Amino acid sequence: MCPESADALKDQPRRHRARRENPMSLAERFPPPRPRRSPVPAWTLPIADFMLALLAFVLGYIARYQLNLIRPVLEINQAPFEPYIPFALLYAVLLYFAHHSNGLYRLVRGRSLIEEVTNSANGIATAAVVLLAFFFVTQCYVSSRLMMVYVGVFTLVLTGISRVVLRLLLA
Repeated sequence: MCPESADALKDQPRRHRARRENPMSLAERFPPPRPRRSPVPAWTLPIADFMLALLAFVLGYIARYQLNLIRPVLEINQAPFEPYIPFALLYAVLLYFAHHSNGLYRLVRGRSLIEEVTNSANGIATAAVVLLAFFFVTQCYVSSRLMMVYVGVFTLVLTGISRVVLRLLLA
């Protein structure tokens, strides 16, 4: 420090001198708040949705082929569940990507339950339509459009219930 600036510091009031000797930025004075950790681990929602999609597929199969809801299934069209297993897995994976792209796996403060269920219904419809297109392209011998409607309804109900339970846990 040169002698002229030392003399200039002596002439200034003490409060100004202290501020110049120890500069502190606003970021140092007020650090940003730490992000809040969610009480629910990030991997639980995708895993829960995956399992619920598989459960909905099983319930859709039961409603279509065993309970014969809405329309009876002819004897020639009866199918075991085993050929549907790869399609159930594909449906669950498609549903994961649809929900992820709709932002349903981010916990957003202020998002209403109706908005969440609507986004979920959008993802469910997308996954079901893609799976129906896959049925059409592959010409597989087991496919039921009505069963896919059941699967979509069951998926919407189950994921809606899971979101209500999640909101109750977070409240």
